[in-house]
Amino acid sequence: MIKGQTVDLGSNVRLEFNIPKNFPIYGNHDIVLATYLTDKDMDIVDSIQNINSIIFLPWSEEEGKRWLSTWEPEIVGPSTWKSLKPELPAPISNEILRLGRCINMSTGLSHPSDKDRAKRIFSDLKKQGLKAPEEAIKQFAVNNDWDPVRAQELASFAKKYVG
Repeated sequence: MIKGQTVDLGSNVRLEFNIPKNFPIYGNHDIVLATYLTDKDMDIVDSIQNINSIIFLPWSEEEGKRWLSTWEPEIVGPSTWKSLKPELPAPISNEILRLGRCINMSTGLSHPSDKDRAKRIFSDLKKQGLKAPEEAIKQFAVNNDWDPVRAQELASFAKKYVG
């Protein structure tokens, strides 16, 4: 197969080969086969709208466990991997939810007023002595409708305060 080429498998089934940066995230997709992708490329795949299933074949066990703990997907076949979702204190998760209702989710913290709001929120959480791992913040944000790239930006920003 060649990038961008579509192969007709019969019975109205098509197979198309794309690299993540060229993948149409707003199309309708039945199954996406994501093999040996970097975390950044998986964030692109995870951002796809209107998708039925993702089959993810990670390069390493660590990458696979991170994805498993974020999405808690259905596992087909035997698996020896056990992944634990990092815990996030309730006040931090509540504030992330509140922040998500107040900002433009498509731009994340790129607008100065949204960044100022986030700074006030995470400064207050820091004053309360609350801490959270960066990965827990990202996973919680992704699971609550943040685009994975924007969730990573939020987690990196929050790390300065509660990390």
